[in-house]
Parts: sequence; structure tokens; C-alpha cells
Amino acid sequence: MSKRAVGDEAILRFVAAKQPLDGGRVGTPEDVDGAALFLLSRAAKFITGQVLAVDGGWTVSEGR
Repeated sequence: MSKRAVGDEAILRFVAAKQPLDGGRVGTPEDVDGAALFLLSRAAKFITGQVLAVDGGWTVSEGR
């Protein structure tokens, strides 16, 4: 999705309207780094079987 999105103005407009964080941009692999580090840390030692949405608010947004 990301590779196609960065070259398509219609997709970029949709993403900007739907994704509320950081200016409505397309996500990058680096956006997942913090979540991965947390889940690999001792702080997450009691976390099992969860789905963590790292999507800039996409899943909870109804758009702006």
C-alpha cells in the first residue's frame, strides 16, 4: 500500500483525511520501531496474545 500510495494523489488525500497523527502521512517501517522495542523489552514481559495497531490512529479514526 505505501509504495503505491506515495505516487497517487487520490490515495494521499484519502490518507491525509483518515490518518489523524503526524499530518496524515503514509506510515514508514520506522514508525513500528518503538512498538517493537517495547514488546521486546522487560516492560512487556506480562503481555501475551495482543494485537497492537501501529497505524497512526487509522483504526479509530472516522476522518477529519
